Amino acid sequence: MSAWHLRYHENAVNDLRLLGRREAHDVLAAMMERVSRHTSPHETGELLISEDFGAFWRYPLPGCNALCDIDRDARCVTVLHVAPA
Repeated sequence: MSAWHLRYHENAVNDLRLLGRREAHDVLAAMMERVSRHTSPHETGELLISEDFGAFWRYPLPGCNALCDIDRDARCVTVLHVAPA
């Protein structure tokens, strides 16, 4: 059982479809390993702060980066966007 829930926004799902099947699988596996199995997803991510959008987290993954939103109360990490590095 994972400590955190991991969800994918429809934009991230579309981004994964643009990647190859193998690359998308690697991203899903890396996010599962780096986020949902840790006590805190903040340990493996990098905080990004914008005056316009607030705080988001970036996770460097094999060949790409994932932009995420973390909801501490719900213990949920939502992947918003996946982009090649």
